[in-house]
Amino acid sequence: MKTSLRFLKIFFRSMGALAPIWLFLITVIFILGATIAHLEKLPRGDGIYFAWVTAFTVGYGDIVPGGPLTRTLALAIALTGMIFTGLWVAVAVNSVKSALSHDFWRKDD
Repeated sequence: MKTSLRFLKIFFRSMGALAPIWLFLITVIFILGATIAHLEKLPRGDGIYFAWVTAFTVGYGDIVPGGPLTRTLALAIALTGMIFTGLWVAVAVNSVKSALSHDFWRKDD
């Protein structure tokens, strides 16, 4: 139990330390989604939905950019999403490693 709580403490502290990066990446995804919506003459909500589905590499295919510029922006969203997801995974792995390294050889949990 102590290891789990230590993991959560390290994880959320690390996430907080990276808040400026998260906010930047989230802003990029929103702006690119809104730009695609404008260029493709879609509702803004659809553009932002498309951006997040693309950023998380789900890609349902219900909204597809048609022009070369909007397809390039979709690639930029996908790359930004990979960085976003990669940072989450890196923080989680580091948190597990840190939590376990402290208690790995102890039997008090």
